[in-house]
Amino acid sequence: MKSIVNSIIFLTIFSFNLLSQNLPNYHPPLDIPLVLAANFGELRTNHFHMGVDFKTNGKTGYNMYAIDNGYVKRAVVSPYGYGRVIHIAHPNGVTSVYAHCQSFSKRIDSIIDLKRMELRNNEVDLELEPSEIKVNRGEIIAISGNTGASTAPHLHFELRDTKTDAAINPLLYGFDISDHVQPEIKRLKIYALSKEAYRYNKTREYSVHRSGQTFSCKKEIRLPSDFCSNSGGIGFAFDVIDKLDSANNPCGLFKGEIFVNDKLHFASSIDTVPFESTRYINCYKDFEEFHQNKFNFHKYFRTAENDLPIYDVEKNGVLKVKPGDSLKIKYIAQDVKGNRSTLEFNIIIDQGPMNTKDAVMTSLDAIYPSKPLTLIKPGIRLTFEKGTVYEPLEIDRSIIDHRIGNPSTPVHSPYKLELKRSVENNEYLQIISRGRIRKIMFEERGPITSCEIKYFGDYKILKDSVPPRVVAQYSSSIVRRGTIRWSIHDSESGIESYWLTVGDDWVPLEYENKTSMVTAKNLEYLGEQEVTFEVRDHCGNVKAWRKIMDFR
Repeated sequence: MKSIVNSIIFLTIFSFNLLSQNLPNYHPPLDIPLVLAANFGELRTNHFHMGVDFKTNGKTGYNMYAIDNGYVKRAVVSPYGYGRVIHIAHPNGVTSVYAHCQSFSKRIDSIIDLKRMELRNNEVDLELEPSEIKVNRGEIIAISGNTGASTAPHLHFELRDTKTDAAINPLLYGFDISDHVQPEIKRLKIYALSKEAYRYNKTREYSVHRSGQTFSCKKEIRLPSDFCSNSGGIGFAFDVIDKLDSANNPCGLFKGEIFVNDKLHFASSIDTVPFESTRYINCYKDFEEFHQNKFNFHKYFRTAENDLPIYDVEKNGVLKVKPGDSLKIKYIAQDVKGNRSTLEFNIIIDQGPMNTKDAVMTSLDAIYPSKPLTLIKPGIRLTFEKGTVYEPLEIDRSIIDHRIGNPSTPVHSPYKLELKRSVENNEYLQIISRGRIRKIMFEERGPITSCEIKYFGDYKILKDSVPPRVVAQYSSSIVRRGTIRWSIHDSESGIESYWLTVGDDWVPLEYENKTSMVTAKNLEYLGEQEVTFEVRDHCGNVKAWRKIMDFR
């Protein structure tokens, strides 16, 4: 099955390469100089950055333009993620994506709002027919903003394969940003690995020094003999960032190659990433270094389960070594424009006994990426399917009534928690993972209550009987300029939904989660109307705000 998937991925990449030979002359998505705040493939939490971020001078309100003729394939209005986002399919098989919009153009907004009103839903994810909203190259399609999970005003822009929806690197396919700056290599890390490329608890880390365009580290690196094992070997990771001409902010790396004794050993290039595979970033990067120390270690080995299509060689990157070996290593980091940085060093393995363990873990209560596992304790059942973890992880069965796994370990696919007891409708599960509080709603209730969880950590069941807090952002009963605003908060289970009626009419709302602000705009009413605004949390508690208001 995996070979079939790899063949499909190869054909997809091949088609992109054919496309790149005859790139269209795209219209710029903004009418200001295109300066990057982030590039494609940058390392993020649980995903690669799937597009490029264009700076908008720290402001919202710039016109955004269709890069080519096409039609609106998809439009999303959400207070989370990409916020307001529009997808435009083009005749050449590429879809362009424009995220964090403040608003769509008036023509597009009017059509989307009609659909929101038909659905009576403030948050929508709409798939549109080719005939519904056609756009022309250079047409204003939206206004730049800061909606959704954006932390500052900018345009998050993507190119995708229209058929597969896989993200492709815009800097390879029609968008050229000035870049004469070579990648910066900062650190080297060496791991002892099993044959599956799982990590033993043995590492060595070395600083890399820069002098002009040259990078160097300890020229001769000696490793203890127990880095060797009968079936495993060693692997490398490099902390690397890239920068561009007009922006000093660190960006992600495009390509890396490792040569052993002048022969290519392992390589990866981040030119396309399917959305269904992007979570494998958690085993592409050194997860612990990224989240604990903010280091960008790119690992040049991959576990058997990692299906990312970014690797340029068939082998898994585990370098087989034995005591007494002496190896010449060369690492090359390269950006999209071909700027390169090189680091060379020698590895010497000391004489002595090898690691006698053939597996990273042998406990019966260990989760393995390739196997399912069920753990049962009175009143509790945990079910881990294949693919729950990236590397073997031991679970302490004795404490699964309050802690599951290691909070600092990432989860790939959700696992199932079942409790042999009834849980009330106003109860929810809270899990603390890597210092963050995650709130999870139960999917099934009854004699056995269950939920799916994407994090390891300490958990407990909490009650929420308190309705959300709603505060109107004005003191007058007169509506001016057709706009009303409220701030909404729920510190327990969180906001689930919100809705507004003016008289007998349901009215669409804009919710900005970052500011906890809900706005009703363009209220074209006359005279006095009863305004009812209601907010519901995830446990069903409702807060209603009502007032007779004078629309002038």
